Amino acid sequence: MRKKIALMIAAMMTAAAVSPFAYAQDAEPGSTIENPIPLDYHDIDPDVYEGAWVDTGLGFDMYLPADWVLTDISDEEAAAGLVFRAGEDGGGANVCITCSAIPEELAETYDYDALKAELDGAGYSTMFVDMNGIPAVGFDNEEAKVSGFTILPGDGTVISGTIAPPSDEEYDSYGPYFQNMFMSVSLPEEETEAAETETEAQ
Repeated sequence: MRKKIALMIAAMMTAAAVSPFAYAQDAEPGSTIENPIPLDYHDIDPDVYEGAWVDTGLGFDMYLPADWVLTDISDEEAAAGLVFRAGEDGGGANVCITCSAIPEELAETYDYDALKAELDGAGYSTMFVDMNGIPAVGFDNEEAKVSGFTILPGDGTVISGTIAPPSDEEYDSYGPYFQNMFMSVSLPEEETEAAETETEAQ
């Protein structure tokens, strides 16, 4: 059973940047939207860190280090689309999630293929992934040490999550942390259990 905690609120200004989908690319290159790379929270390595399930408020949970704290979001950051940020107390690694509206003229045609093409055009390596039943596009830019995931929830918005290490030099050493976090993105516990029960009944 997932254990959720209410993380402390702390004023901590950190920049979003990095995380890890390279391991999935190495395992299964050339994913398609019909055959995405599966990420399963059952594969989380419990030895990497002591964690807790956290509700992002965006329709999905994440398994984050238990000593990470939620951080204040300024009015300017909120206006730019930042809706969730948590990280190491006092600065360091962090996860940031943004939510932005799809331009009205693109709303009816903007799908995962268009999203992937846009990221490809911006110089990212991308892949279609299935995050515990949530379709997404994973992205990575090795030169910039940036990676993350983007979700189209179907309500006219784009949700994007990125994870940053304390420094570019620590990108590789934080890889196991980030791998756990991205594998953990999943529907809230009640919805996950209902979906699993339905699958078992079929």
